[in-house]
Amino acid sequence: MRKLKIANYRGIEQLEWAIPADKKLICIIGAGDSGKTTVLDALDWLLGDRWNLPISFADFKDESKPIVVTAALSQIPNELLSIDSCGLCLQGISEDGQVASEPFDGFEQCLVVQLSIGIDFEPTWSIICPNGSSIPFKASIRRKLGVSKLDERVDTHLRWSRNSALGKVSRGTDGAEAALRNATQAARNALNELSVPADFASVLDGIRASAQALGAADYSDMTPGLDVSRGDGYGSLALYSGSVPVHRYGLGTRRLTSLAIQKLGATDKSTLLIDEAESGLEPHRVIGLIEALRSDGDISQAFLTTHSSNAVESCSAAEIAILANGGGAARCSFVPEELEGLHRSNPSPFLARSIIVVEGQTEEGLYRAFAERHDDESRTQGNPTLAARGVCLCQGNGGSNAVSKAIGFASLGYKVALLVDADDSDTNNKLESARKSGVHIFTWPNGWSTESAIFEALEKEQISQLLAFIVDEEIVPRERISSDFSNNGLGTFDPSSPEACWLGRPEEDVRRILVASASKPSGKRKGWFKSISGSIELGKWLLSTVAHSNRFIQSNLQETYYELLNTFPTED
Repeated sequence: MRKLKIANYRGIEQLEWAIPADKKLICIIGAGDSGKTTVLDALDWLLGDRWNLPISFADFKDESKPIVVTAALSQIPNELLSIDSCGLCLQGISEDGQVASEPFDGFEQCLVVQLSIGIDFEPTWSIICPNGSSIPFKASIRRKLGVSKLDERVDTHLRWSRNSALGKVSRGTDGAEAALRNATQAARNALNELSVPADFASVLDGIRASAQALGAADYSDMTPGLDVSRGDGYGSLALYSGSVPVHRYGLGTRRLTSLAIQKLGATDKSTLLIDEAESGLEPHRVIGLIEALRSDGDISQAFLTTHSSNAVESCSAAEIAILANGGGAARCSFVPEELEGLHRSNPSPFLARSIIVVEGQTEEGLYRAFAERHDDESRTQGNPTLAARGVCLCQGNGGSNAVSKAIGFASLGYKVALLVDADDSDTNNKLESARKSGVHIFTWPNGWSTESAIFEALEKEQISQLLAFIVDEEIVPRERISSDFSNNGLGTFDPSSPEACWLGRPEEDVRRILVASASKPSGKRKGWFKSISGSIELGKWLLSTVAHSNRFIQSNLQETYYELLNTFPTED
């Protein structure tokens, strides 16, 4: 698959996607309802060998227009290149996906194929010739392309029938036909007495090995056996592992086994379409599946969709394609190799619609506390939560790193907001680049850190209460505060009388010293609130204790987090 165009299909009004020639494993990710499954279904409808498609009115984005799916395919099986087959329809495709009428120098041979479905629900498959005419893209030709989709029909492929993958992969062997014909008659002794000829046994051994290679299960010998849960004769013969029918295994194992059988059914190399690759699989089997798909020489290409951060992390950046969809205008873009580290260190945000990048642990903890209150209020008012709106948090691990991450996400088409301190020149110097990239910038007044915003939001009495709270809850060790007080000229800290720090000292000097003490590391110890758990507790205390005071309501802290949480409105 070198190029794909989709028009008027479900939630996709238009998509044009060029795929470089070296893409074997392609992991499509994107926000919910962006159209990931739609892309795989379009490929399945276009290239699969079915002729009776499950078309409905819901498949049309606009019922007054046809559904049209077009693709350019390279590395065509040799048996399709003859003049009597598709040889006269060969065109050329360049590295950047431009199709030409001839395979000129620098162009690869390709076939341009198309599926068109009118409102009469009649599908028409065509191969587009260089002169614009077309010939039928017959099911027999499509079958030789070896395209298989792992879909909801998993259990069907674990039973022998005319149209199942098992039926197709064992068709023509002596044992398959005999077993299918005699299954009902041999009901009582099928498991123990059925004689399996050598060619059929070879097929079963191949299924077992292929399924295990994909990480399905440690199967015993594969045999045909009667499925007593069904009574339709021909389709009642099912695949067994020893005495256990494979369709009784877990969902993930059944899916992988079905995929292995479909792959074996390809006449040449296979192309696999796997929707929600993680479905039914533990994280280690998701990773194993991706490794198997990448290394299997019998697979020409594998397209998979996922909502799993394990899957994203297991792929290289160049294998990840991000699908964005704005009102039907869809775009699919591969992650550039220079962002390799970003997707491995922060895989979860890649699966979101909007991303909020914060500088460090203090900002993350406060965000989580403010977000919890925001979501509680949203539920009360019947509004969607931040998660329902596709908003994901990403910690930057430092101001400069946070800006770089925000720019990287924005370059991939994500909606991005950024919260950083204003007390670091390197960070401040990079903010203009982030702003030009479309990042929503949130920062404090010049020279402020988040600790500055915290202490500025509180009255003197509230600061004293905060000091007592962080000691009582062991967010900051008492000896740490005592040491900071002593080293910074605030005298001896008494947790029973925390207000003593104000005696005989200008208020602004005390606030400044408290900010410096809370912000800066002391020896091997980080700042007071440089832990996510501690900052969450701090945020909850602020919202439960001082949130209704005038100073807090009018503070930069309250205003900034409120605006940050509402950067991406519901309609986005």
